Formats: sequence, C-alpha cells, structure tokens
Amino acid sequence: MMTQFRKRRFAVLRLGAAIPVVAAMMMLCSFTVKTPLPAAGDPDRPTVTVHISSGGKILFNGRPVTVGDLERLIAAEREKLSEADRAQMEVVLRADKDAPMADLADVMDASRRAHAFRLKLTAEASDPGIVRMLPPDPLRLPADSADYALPATNRNDR
Repeated sequence: MMTQFRKRRFAVLRLGAAIPVVAAMMMLCSFTVKTPLPAAGDPDRPTVTVHISSGGKILFNGRPVTVGDLERLIAAEREKLSEADRAQMEVVLRADKDAPMADLADVMDASRRAHAFRLKLTAEASDPGIVRMLPPDPLRLPADSADYALPATNRNDR
C-alpha cells in the first residue's frame, strides 16, 4: 500500500522560515532618512525678491512693477554685481497660493532673459524654498554659443 502525502507535516517549519523574511522586509521599508533642512538663506549670495500676490500684482524688492519692467530691473541689479557674484545671483520668487500661473511663468521668463538663471521658489517667508537653475533663452544666446557656458553648480551649492 502506498503512503499518503501529508500536506501539513512541515507547515510549521515553512511558516517559521517565512517570519524572518517578512520581518526583514518590514524593517527595510520602515526606515526613513532624515535630510537636514537647507539654511534659511546664504547671506553671502546676492538676491532680488519678486513677490506675486493672489491678484496678480508683482512686487520687485517691495516696489510694484509690471512684467515688462521686470527684465530690465533684474538685469540692472545683475549689472551692479561683480563678475563672480553675477553667476551666484538668485531671484527669490515668492508667490501666494492663488497667484496666477501665467504671472509665475512671465517672471521666470524675464529672469531667464536677464541671464539670472538661479531661481528660488518659495510660498512663504519661512519656507526654505526650492532652488532651480533655469535654462538660457535659446533665442538670446550669443552667435557663437560654443563659448557660452552656464555658471557651474554642484549639489552642495543649493
């Protein structure tokens, strides 16, 4: 007579082998990495502040301006700086929650045309913000664009 296969004979051993695997997966997925918050701002870095209110009103360093004047004002602030500081100039774009997206895009465009490529987006004064590098305007590159280079950045420069 043939012996019958017993399905439950090693069930406890199979369950015992699965427990460490499940525990390891739970521990692996539960660990989080806490990254330090960036500093409130680099005091050595030259900045200009553009604020966009929910009504679409644009303020440049606290003064109301139009979108057309914005490029000229950013370029004038950039020209006041030394050559080394020009690459580090940061445009802080502070926008209210209900600010029109078209105005944000216009400010980014004006900053890019003024060759101020470092942009810091913030929602509130206490917000550390997100720093982004804007690409240069391809229509305004010099004729010999092989010699034109963006300012060097690295991850620690944020």
